[in-house]
Amino acid sequence: MTTWRRRRARAGRRARTFWILLGLALCTLSAVVIAGQPPAVQVGVAIGFAILLLFSAWRAQWARMTFSASSGVDLMALVALGADALDDSLPAEDALPDPQRFDPDDAGRRPWRDLDGAQVLRRLQQQHDAWWLAEQRRVRQQQRQRALGLALALVDHGVPLRDGDDALPDTAALRAEALLLQADPGPAVLDERPALLARRYELAIAATSGGEHEALQVQWRLLRALRPLVPGIVHLRERGWRIGRLAWNPQADLDQVDVAYALATDFRQLLRDWLLGASTVQLPDGMTLEAWLLARCPNLRREGGDDLTQVEAAQPLWPAFLQLHRAALAALDAAARERESAAAAGGAQSSW
Repeated sequence: MTTWRRRRARAGRRARTFWILLGLALCTLSAVVIAGQPPAVQVGVAIGFAILLLFSAWRAQWARMTFSASSGVDLMALVALGADALDDSLPAEDALPDPQRFDPDDAGRRPWRDLDGAQVLRRLQQQHDAWWLAEQRRVRQQQRQRALGLALALVDHGVPLRDGDDALPDTAALRAEALLLQADPGPAVLDERPALLARRYELAIAATSGGEHEALQVQWRLLRALRPLVPGIVHLRERGWRIGRLAWNPQADLDQVDVAYALATDFRQLLRDWLLGASTVQLPDGMTLEAWLLARCPNLRREGGDDLTQVEAAQPLWPAFLQLHRAALAALDAAARERESAAAAGGAQSSW
């Protein structure tokens, strides 16, 4: 950020010089005309100031446009920023489903609603290796999507890209690749595994009674309420990462920071809309989801403040939301394991 501030200060000084010269030119020409000087003197003064103004304008524009020996942003540097950018991977032994794909309502949809506990466990075991390979592929695709998102954000705001030795990349091909990656749902196992787990949890809840049953129902209802908010907070997380990389990467220049500010302005409006939805979700302790999340973002301001600073202040939102979501899943998963162990010990697993 130090280099960026120095460049902006230089551009600001040269722009101020231009406006000072313009004001001086207008005052001088007015004085010459009022004094009744000959036309030749008036023309000479006007030409002299015109030359000075053109030179000053050229220097101001040069200060803004030339920040390095090579023009444009290096595409390969952006690709490197997209690699290992965010931790999307799930441990191979993690039994909890992907929050982005888990939908409690899948438990009541065909073909999963017709499966009993033994069939659910058997299919989960059969799919484990295929799921793990698909999960690794998904992580690689998301990293590539982030790199393309950075590149296209710059292109959409008029910032040129270069590929290698100042060659212009095919932005149409980059945009087509980004659309294809976005539209690719991945192997079916990525959606089937969360659906099987939803059925597993529903069966576990049905096997309980009394206070335990009500406690699990509370977690189940919470997951249903959180489900519509997941795409929005994932979008905020991705946009926040993109803004941070454009503003604070080692090669950041004035153009990249300008794009980051433009995206940050949109980010704040998207955040307001998302928090409005979060305010309708009531947690088991009576607090709204909005209040619970804002308590974990002490530097986040509803109004005012620098947009980039507020994007940074919103970074704890996703970890806090994920913590709440996974805690509910963990309670249901523990109940399912307990019931399955009890059924196996009693020789009745196939009947529950």
